[in-house]
Amino acid sequence: MSFDEAMEFVNRNEPWIRKTVAKIQQLENQQKKIAELFSNIDQEKAQKTLMARFQVLAKKHGFTYSRVSYTITKPNGVTARIKTPLA
Repeated sequence: MSFDEAMEFVNRNEPWIRKTVAKIQQLENQQKKIAELFSNIDQEKAQKTLMARFQVLAKKHGFTYSRVSYTITKPNGVTARIKTPLA
């Protein structure tokens, strides 16, 4: 594709390009806000809450278990896998 053809494409699709860039910027801003929310989570408290809820549901439905694992996925793609042995 020549430079002139590329410029013609850009000129022809400029409204769509501007609209799409605005959408991308909006999504990036939302992702930053979500990342801030996740960084403020007390993971120890969350783990205790999840384990308590899990135990209630297991008892209610008659399930037994020997270990629980859960995954923390952060907005930046980092994943932590946690296995919790139960006494």
